[in-house]
Amino acid sequence: MVSHALLRGPEQKTGGYQIRVFRSRNLTGPYVDQNDNPAVSHEEIPDNWRGDTGVRMLASVAWNGGYAGDDTEISQGHNSALLREDGRIFMVYHTRFIGRDEDDYETRVRELFTTSDGWLVAAPYEYQGSVGIAPHNANETASIAGDYEVVLLRQDTYFDGTRKADGTFNGVNTPIHIRLETDGSVTVLENENASEPSVNVIHNSWKLQSNRDTNAICGNGSMSITLDGTTYTGVFAMLPRESDGKPVMTFSALGGNVCIWGSQQ
Repeated sequence: MVSHALLRGPEQKTGGYQIRVFRSRNLTGPYVDQNDNPAVSHEEIPDNWRGDTGVRMLASVAWNGGYAGDDTEISQGHNSALLREDGRIFMVYHTRFIGRDEDDYETRVRELFTTSDGWLVAAPYEYQGSVGIAPHNANETASIAGDYEVVLLRQDTYFDGTRKADGTFNGVNTPIHIRLETDGSVTVLENENASEPSVNVIHNSWKLQSNRDTNAICGNGSMSITLDGTTYTGVFAMLPRESDGKPVMTFSALGGNVCIWGSQQ
């Protein structure tokens, strides 16, 4: 995992500080992202904090289940990964906040999940003492189906302190709204306030997979979702929301070098 930002310094809220991940079959490398872009460059890459190299693990998000307003996370980084004795993986990092002073930051923890193709993705919500709970079995589609907020952790966005015409902050990602149908299709709902245009209703689908060891952590939650022609592979997990502690089904997945989070409404 790599933390990086603008040259003016990660200590600033508007510095674009963020976490990106690469992996390798060997400890000494080479390390690459999902699109096989190398982690090491032999020349300067202009505006690399907004580029598409590296899988972005976290981003600023404004949605119903998360911390809102002044407490929205920004400038996340300075991270470490911890492996617990029971096999659970956690990421420790620090974050600043939209409405707080420059020097007011906190340490946060999120659980990391392993996708069926071996990538790490971060839980959509902060760890609050409850680990992600997988669906009880691979046929539990009825309880998973329903309305979700979905956010792309876009690589080209970061909080810069400026606002859009509607008053929302640039660089804070807002959700689209979809419905996971019990037949495996995806219905796109109204998305007037989303930071991204609505995804096309054609060729969208989701699937609860059963190709992993059922004794593995969140193994029954292995899933995939296809939106606008991109298939994201990840994990379903029941987690408490940050806003009110309500347990909801979530998913965290990776596709096309971009992470996506979903939270059931």
